Amino acid sequence: MYIAAEDRSFLPYILKTNMINEKRVATDKWALVIFIIAVLVWIPVIVIATITCTDKKMCFTPLDHIFSTTTDINSASSIIAMIGYIILGAFITRLVFVLTYYCPSVMTRLTFLVLWLLPIVFLVAFIKMPNLVYFFMFVSAVASIFLVHYLLPTEWFHITDAVLKESCKAIMFYPTVSIVSALCYVLGICCAYVTFATYINIEGIEGMGFLTFLMHIINSLVGFWVVLFIVVFGQMVSSGAFATWYWHQHKSDIPKYTVFRCIKIISRYHLGTVAYSTSMFGAMSILYLLGMRLLNHEGNKAGKIWLVLYHMVDAVVGRFMAAGAVLNCITNGQDFAESASRTLDNFESNIKKTLLATKIIEYVLILAYVLVSGLMGLAIYPYALNFTYPLPLAVIIYIGTNMFLFSLLATLHASFNAILISCYEDRTINDGTTLRPYVMHDDLRMAFIRRGSPRWYACCATRKSYYENS
Repeated sequence: MYIAAEDRSFLPYILKTNMINEKRVATDKWALVIFIIAVLVWIPVIVIATITCTDKKMCFTPLDHIFSTTTDINSASSIIAMIGYIILGAFITRLVFVLTYYCPSVMTRLTFLVLWLLPIVFLVAFIKMPNLVYFFMFVSAVASIFLVHYLLPTEWFHITDAVLKESCKAIMFYPTVSIVSALCYVLGICCAYVTFATYINIEGIEGMGFLTFLMHIINSLVGFWVVLFIVVFGQMVSSGAFATWYWHQHKSDIPKYTVFRCIKIISRYHLGTVAYSTSMFGAMSILYLLGMRLLNHEGNKAGKIWLVLYHMVDAVVGRFMAAGAVLNCITNGQDFAESASRTLDNFESNIKKTLLATKIIEYVLILAYVLVSGLMGLAIYPYALNFTYPLPLAVIIYIGTNMFLFSLLATLHASFNAILISCYEDRTINDGTTLRPYVMHDDLRMAFIRRGSPRWYACCATRKSYYENS
């Protein structure tokens, strides 16, 4: 909740500048215990599935078996070509990042091209396979578009452009973060393969026993939990590094090996919060907080209702709260519930700004993904025509490219959320006076002050002439 200037005297001048050196206590230890027990049960399931694959009930599919019928991609020339295409994908991914770094406003304006992409995809999917899931996703995508167009005339892209620029600067300052994120995604993909490769054979479902069914459920739930745990661990490391970067006005004063110190802190104190945030308990906590804020009669009740209802249509609120909980855990040493509540306070104080910024950055990430995937598809297509079975070739190149692409997009998203939340904390603690100046530099400060859209957009939105809106 926003704190008035006269009530800020009890707050520190600069929040958590040396946060990676502070004393901490372990958070959400019970969640870590449950996670360890679940993993210890999951590993024997994989082993049993590998040993007893001949019983036609639970099987583990080796990787070489998937491509046993596609011998034309196993030659040395094909392997070299696939490696070359994966390197090309990494290069294109880097080019998209450079474009975002030097021209963030171009990327945010290009999101107009992908606004209707998701509704079209979900509508086509619903027409081909009618079900409630595709219908809900279609409604959610359309609601997001209307929300963006509702907020643009007053908020525009000012905050998104400034924070996106700072996010790219932070990523350039910490090249190690991208490496850690890529390693987490590689490990996550490996765990996902182990989970999906272990399955119940179709011929054995009708006559399978309860134990086999239970093993399948354990494999599905725990395997997915492990994948999310690894990915969120990388995001927490990234958030801690980027928050440290923000709260140091003089970047030369940033401690060395910040990324590795964050890894050490998380591994020692906050693995429980990582486990909690990636479990169903984390989602239930977010829903509980939203519900309690709605029942709380203090503050702007209409805004709280809007917050909760929009979360029901699009989980942007939940995603931001989860990202904020991860950030506040590493920066303030709080557990998941306290961190999520603190993030929700920032959200409520800046509802319109946060909703627009978080939606636009998601569209920017979708745009980057479409650009890289489209260019890679055009590059692969002529070469894939030479194969009898081109799909496995495309899948291998797609997975290899996405290891670079997803890690970059995840790092950019984590950096954006970390800096945006840090800006909110900065504006809560400080008031911009000479006694309590903002940590943020002038571009970010002006982005929070500026309001309103350009006249050309106002003309399109109101259907008035350029001079009528001047």
